[in-house]
Amino acid sequence: MQCGFKDAIAKVGIIKFVSDLFWIGMFYHLYNQIATNTLERVAPLTHAVGNVLKRVFVIGFSIVVFGNKISTQTGIGTAIAIAGVAIYSLIKARFEQDKRV
Repeated sequence: MQCGFKDAIAKVGIIKFVSDLFWIGMFYHLYNQIATNTLERVAPLTHAVGNVLKRVFVIGFSIVVFGNKISTQTGIGTAIAIAGVAIYSLIKARFEQDKRV
């Protein structure tokens, strides 16, 4: 892991490296704050659906922006992963909803 840090710093410089780490941490923190705030304000089922849609968006975004190729195997794997997240989220949301009632 130490070699990875050294290589990254050698490539972009220490100031950019530390700045990028700061912004990544900041955006991840804000993402978690928004997700927690949203979960407090909406029903668990709504949050579960939003979570699945977020994953679909991220996958679609990576395909369009980064030009990731989708083979048959990758497409099947992605579909299984999204379906698994959807099923898990929906079941979890049902249990959370049952606890509230």
